[in-house]
Amino acid sequence: MQGQAGSLPLLQYALKELWQECIQGESRQLTLEGYEKIGRIQGALQKRAEEVYEQFQPAEQALVKPLMLELVQGKEPNLTRRRVTRSELRHLDPVIERLTAERLLVKDNRTIEVAHEALFSAWDRYRDWITENSESIQRRDRLQAYCTEWDKHCKQDLPQTERKQKTEDYLLSVGRLAEFEEWQTRTEFKLTNLQEEFLRKSREKCNRQQREEEERQHREIDGLKKLVKAETDRKKLSIACMAQRDVAWDEAVACVARMICHSRTSGAAIGFDEGT
Repeated sequence: MQGQAGSLPLLQYALKELWQECIQGESRQLTLEGYEKIGRIQGALQKRAEEVYEQFQPAEQALVKPLMLELVQGKEPNLTRRRVTRSELRHLDPVIERLTAERLLVKDNRTIEVAHEALFSAWDRYRDWITENSESIQRRDRLQAYCTEWDKHCKQDLPQTERKQKTEDYLLSVGRLAEFEEWQTRTEFKLTNLQEEFLRKSREKCNRQQREEEERQHREIDGLKKLVKAETDRKKLSIACMAQRDVAWDEAVACVARMICHSRTSGAAIGFDEGT
């Protein structure tokens, strides 16, 4: 076991199991039989965890998986225990007490966590759950990181307007919000109150920005329509003015023609009178 990740917690658990099996049992001494019975060092935790799991009723077994997934974070092989407030896990209370009594979980007045990080690799069933839900665990961890950062700025001692602007800067963009909403439809994780509030605030922000963008586009379209109408009216006026100018020109030409004609007619009449 030398150099293996989680070897010391695993050894610690195996020694406790061995002590309980041998010293507190009938033999009153450490024996090879007792060592084999607990599953040796590598199998002690796996054996005990699986025994506890099999003792649950099917309805209770269905609660163990989401509970254990809530208590792990990170990405293989760098998994770590995740401490969760008990209020977030009330819906899983039916199995928490039993797992705590069996020393697979530890809790205090506020929080719950796994008793041994060695569980992540030593309990085959748990390891399979983690592998199957690796992407979802990482997505939840990212959401929680965003929530924590936003919540920290919400609690800053700033004027209300400034605080509101700062906190909005830490809400999700449209793209990220869509990503988490899609994940929310298929994940087994139950969102915490903080996560739900964070997503709701992000949704309100994105909806408001979308409305503002639609209003801006409508204003631009209205402005373009007014420009087109103004240009159309200008062209119509120009055409009307040109038509009036042409009419005036035609009338002027006709007037001049009449004057020339009248002048010639008058001249011819005067010449005729002098000849007589």
